Amino acid sequence: MRNIIEMPPLMDYRPNPRGIGYFYYENLTKHSDKIAQIDGKTGKSDTYGDLLKRCIRTAIYLQGRNVTEGDFISVCSLNHFDSCTPLIASFFVNAITSAVDPSLSSADIAFLLRQTKPKVIFTEADSLNRIEAAVELLEYKVTLVVFADSSQQHVAFAQILKSYDDDEVDHFRPVPVEDLSEIALVCFSSGTSGPPKPAAHSHHGLMYSYANNARSAYNFGLLFGFYSPYWTLFSHGLGTCVSLGTARLLLPKFDPAHPWEPFHHKVTTAILNVYQAIRLLSVDRPEGLDTTSLDVLVLTGGTISNEQLARVNGLFPGTKISNVYGQSEVAGYLTQFRLANLDDVERCGKKFASVGTGLPGCSYKIVDLGSGAIVGPYQRGELRVKSESQLSCYYGVVDADVYDDEGWLKTGDIAYYDDDYCFYIVERVKEMFKCRGFHVIPAMLESTLLQHSAIALAVVVGVKHEMDGHWPAAIVVLRPERKSIGADDIRDFVNNRVQDREKLNGGVKIVDSFPLTASGKVNRRRIREMYANELTTSKIN
Repeated sequence: MRNIIEMPPLMDYRPNPRGIGYFYYENLTKHSDKIAQIDGKTGKSDTYGDLLKRCIRTAIYLQGRNVTEGDFISVCSLNHFDSCTPLIASFFVNAITSAVDPSLSSADIAFLLRQTKPKVIFTEADSLNRIEAAVELLEYKVTLVVFADSSQQHVAFAQILKSYDDDEVDHFRPVPVEDLSEIALVCFSSGTSGPPKPAAHSHHGLMYSYANNARSAYNFGLLFGFYSPYWTLFSHGLGTCVSLGTARLLLPKFDPAHPWEPFHHKVTTAILNVYQAIRLLSVDRPEGLDTTSLDVLVLTGGTISNEQLARVNGLFPGTKISNVYGQSEVAGYLTQFRLANLDDVERCGKKFASVGTGLPGCSYKIVDLGSGAIVGPYQRGELRVKSESQLSCYYGVVDADVYDDEGWLKTGDIAYYDDDYCFYIVERVKEMFKCRGFHVIPAMLESTLLQHSAIALAVVVGVKHEMDGHWPAAIVVLRPERKSIGADDIRDFVNNRVQDREKLNGGVKIVDSFPLTASGKVNRRRIREMYANELTTSKIN
């Protein structure tokens, strides 16, 4: 059909017919002598063989707790050697993991736990009080396992590792799955514009995404990213490295005051969200820092101006800077520059704003929101996709508005593509609003705001107006060295560069910082809640 972009399937892809548990078991065994993980704080390393033994002992423990096919477990932890262990163990027993993030409140954690009802929750000690408070809000009992040497009230993870002898470990085998379409993992959507939804992913979808990523020609010799088990990217990166027998660098969380910390290690591919990348611009690159090992810096999750992107690129001479596009609804990426493709390598170096080209096993179309017609190059509309690694469903959600009438996944993102089929993400559909009958796209105004030398971060929202429908209003974070700039100056800067309906008649609000989601994205929903009273008036100052 005209204006539908269909990519060829992934060549020579053969999923493990016994499921993702056997995928991990066989690859961990195959690469048992290789380094799997490096602790970025201590420098200690962990082999795949040692990781496999801990995963098996954890799986035996889960079986003893009667965790079986279709049951849920959860993990609440930052990155350390065993943050991945319960996930892999759940794959071994054909259970399902639905992780929560330590940065969430107890109420938010309880909201997520109610949707999947895990039998066992593995938590780091620092998050124990929060998890206990969340469990108190539930209507059923949950077993808590604490990543610690001992625990007075709960199960200590160290005790699990001591409870089973080597003979039991040697004779353990994963539980095979009958159908690769069965659910293996639930990841919650980021919650930037609404409550997180539980995206359910199949054995096939996960293994396909791992294989697709492994063939991207990124150098996965030492992979780094600040994603906890709550992120889709956690499984994506883990599975890719396990399949290749390469290592991951682990750091617990992003420190805005020390954004260069990961690059003191010989990382070959690093994944940062846009907020983390922008922080690099605010802290001087350490003198003498050697980043020649860094082949690719991957940017995800947010809007970054061309000027900021060029500045980030200048910080890493010899490194490819690549935007990618993905969602929790897809177990991996939807678009990406494939560095095995020489044309993509050239485009990656020239088209900074693009999130890449289509991936094997995916089809794409852009749909006009008004008419529903499929549109062509340079025409904006909602991006809809079909992918081998897309979600099976929103777990437990009836009548979720996920697909269109022809079975295409509705991404909820406004996008377009150019003559080279390079994609560009413009805005979330839900973030758009109308002023005087015309659509206003916040991302376009945010891009204009970010051209101002004093502005570090910007969010544009619609303020209700009796006559015009909505007026654009901006909430901004200033650069530390430019705190003296005023709201009127910012408003005039934008209003002199945009159409009349895009002028910031709703005003400008200067704040110290933005709330972030667990995945590090700007939490627009929370921003609207925080400034609800001010945003319901005709103007903010």
